[in-house]
This record gives sequence, C-alpha cells and structure tokens, in this order.
Amino acid sequence: MRLATEATILVVEDDPDVAELLGEILGEHFRVEIARSATEAADTLARNSYDLLLLDMLLPGGGADAVMVLADTASMTTVLMSGDLEGRSRAAQAGRPFVAKPFSVDDLLSVLDTALAGRNLPDASNG
Repeated sequence: MRLATEATILVVEDDPDVAELLGEILGEHFRVEIARSATEAADTLARNSYDLLLLDMLLPGGGADAVMVLADTASMTTVLMSGDLEGRSRAAQAGRPFVAKPFSVDDLLSVLDTALAGRNLPDASNG
C-alpha cells in the first residue's frame, strides 16, 4: 500500500464518535478535516480544496448528493461510506469507491489509497 501522506481529505460524517475515530485513523496518514453535516461540508468546500472527499451517504436531512456535486465541480475524488445494506450497490451505480461501516482500518486505508493513486500526489516515502 502506498499512502499519499501529502493528500488532504475532507471527511463528512455526522456521528461524532465515528468522525473522531476517522480523524484519528486518517490523521496518521493524511491531512484531515471533519465536517459533521452537508451544510458544514459545503461551507468547507467553498473555502478549501481537498484531494479526496470521504462522504457518509446517510446524513441527517440529506444533502450528500449536493456535496458530491460540489466535489465533482472541484474535480475531487469522492469515496462513499455507509452502514446501510444498499449502500454498496448505490455507490456502484454512482461509480464511486465505497467503504462499508463498520470498517476495518486496513480496508479503509486500502480504498482511500486506491482512490488517491491516480491523482499524482507526492509520495512521502520517496523523500
């Protein structure tokens, strides 16, 4: 696995415990910012650019689709995640990488690493 540690990731997750866990795990490998709602994510995306968006598909009040559109407009890679049984098929229909919740750290990092692989980011292990 080649982790692009220079990559910046916006995690959109409404569950505070999951958001904190993702921040801790991903913070060891990437620069991470957390948004806890679609509105917060939209505001954050308007101010900053990221290499990847890790997006909970089931945000309270909806809004995940609107956040995906903003990410697409910014040419940002989007990885979807959900604990919903139909999440994987919906992600496949949308042509997006998917992380099932609950997730293993290895699986999470592998999906993100693969999603970032085509973005030509600096490899910290080279330098």
